Amino acid sequence: IGDSMLKEWETLFQDQLDTFLKVMGVLENKVKLLIDNPSSDNNARYKEIQELVQKTIDDEFAYLSKTTRDRLTLRVVADWLLRCPLNLE
Repeated sequence: IGDSMLKEWETLFQDQLDTFLKVMGVLENKVKLLIDNPSSDNNARYKEIQELVQKTIDDEFAYLSKTTRDRLTLRVVADWLLRCPLNLE
């Protein structure tokens, strides 16, 4: 669902997509720093990352519906897990 939303933004709302990608790029760098620190509780680490993404999306894109923001959060976290495992074994 998140991918289809981003494709729609690419067609209809390029400025919004550019802003989203920029914000997520900055956030991804923060998450990389976060996961460089070892954690004994991977479930807590995953939850911390998901909450950070959710808060960032809620803050930066408050004009979107809650459902849309939740879908974007799930899409971002899933994308990160596919591209660069967060070492949450």
